Amino acid sequence: MDRLEQSLQKNLVVNGRDKNALKNVLKEHGYEFEETVDGYIKLTDDHAADRPERLAELLVKSNQPPTLLRVITEDLEGYFLRTIGMARGNI
Repeated sequence: MDRLEQSLQKNLVVNGRDKNALKNVLKEHGYEFEETVDGYIKLTDDHAADRPERLAELLVKSNQPPTLLRVITEDLEGYFLRTIGMARGNI
């Protein structure tokens, strides 16, 4: 069970009132991110989801407090599909 939990992908999703300013803060501090279909900012750094409090502190100190800060963990179905895709060479 522990190995399975470690294998699940985790992402940090963030949003704020001024999205452009928030993106600039992220860029200035070396975070890699992408915008989701629903308009949120998903950090693609592996370490971001491990320490979300660091990002929250950074954003608050930069006068860009987050309106949303959430760690999203891949579900078992997503893990299974990703694993099968890797085995077949699709990813």
